[in-house]
Amino acid sequence: MFKKLLRIITFVDLPIRKKFMLFSLGVLFWFFTLFVINIYANIDVDRKTDVIVNHIVPVDKLVQKTTRKLQSLSIDAIEIHGLSDHQQINTKINLSKERILDIKSFLSALKLGGQIADINRDSGKLIEHFTVLPEDESVEVEPY
Repeated sequence: MFKKLLRIITFVDLPIRKKFMLFSLGVLFWFFTLFVINIYANIDVDRKTDVIVNHIVPVDKLVQKTTRKLQSLSIDAIEIHGLSDHQQINTKINLSKERILDIKSFLSALKLGGQIADINRDSGKLIEHFTVLPEDESVEVEPY
């Protein structure tokens, strides 16, 4: 009984035409299975890449720019301490106020989302322009 079941499972008694047909169906089944797994993996990679590119990278840029503005404020404070000319002091104070407004707009954009136009307050030139998406509780971030 066991040998008969083994011969049925291994297709020993089937003609060659049916063996090739079963082999072809088996190959098609595994191609389809790998196709489905591949599509799922690509969709998952796309979703995770979207989270990185559209959420994490802009927030990281924003944090770096905020840190740079805070460092500039610290440098301005040290420079103001060493100045004696009132006009230069007022210029540095106004520049520092603009930097504080920049930081406020950066933090607002971090919470609510929006366009960030980073402007160099010393030269008045646009450094970078990018979009930050609003804070979203539903975005899944996987821990390292």
